[in-house]
Amino acid sequence: MSSVAHVSTHAPVIDDKLLVLEDDRPASVADGISAAWIDPKKERRMMWKFDLFAVGLFGLFYMMANLDRSNWGNAQIAGMPEDIGLVGNQFGTATTLLYATYVPFEAPAALLVKKFSPKYLMACCALCWGVTTLGMGFIQSWKGMYACRLLIGFFESGLIPSINVYLGMVYKKFERGKRSAVIFAFSAFSSAFGGVLAFGLTQIHGPNGFEGWRWLFVVEGA
Repeated sequence: MSSVAHVSTHAPVIDDKLLVLEDDRPASVADGISAAWIDPKKERRMMWKFDLFAVGLFGLFYMMANLDRSNWGNAQIAGMPEDIGLVGNQFGTATTLLYATYVPFEAPAALLVKKFSPKYLMACCALCWGVTTLGMGFIQSWKGMYACRLLIGFFESGLIPSINVYLGMVYKKFERGKRSAVIFAFSAFSSAFGGVLAFGLTQIHGPNGFEGWRWLFVVEGA
């Protein structure tokens, strides 16, 4: 005798109390944070304050780095090669040496930014290249000149990676372009006013034959 399985034709009973729509489900903490509403006016005001501080500070760092490079040509005009006894193409070699350390050390600097806080790396680099630039005012031969140029390139190599990490931490992808443009535009100020500043500083002649071009490095390095 064959048995026939009984198949129920009734729809399953669903308790209305257990039926929760997707839009009505309780929000988790993460959902609450992501869905939090921020007043656009307050957000713009906050970002404007941060722009004034961060972008202005980064632009100042970048301007000083470019000023340290542009004063090199001004020192040549003021008579530095003759005063320290350069011969042949030694001045041109020193010009190239800065980039001999600047370019290859940018990649290691980017790795250091991830390990250490970018604010410490940037501050350390700025302090070190400032001291080295100041030391350029006391060189007496091509050896000291070569050493200072290599060190300046080494310390300045950490600036751009630190700035990029900061911008990536704070701004959205589509917001970084404007800020980067403003920061890099500060280099124009170093070109515009660097010559005027150099002209004034190179007119100073201190005691014991402290030439004007030395004051250029001392003041801008300090």
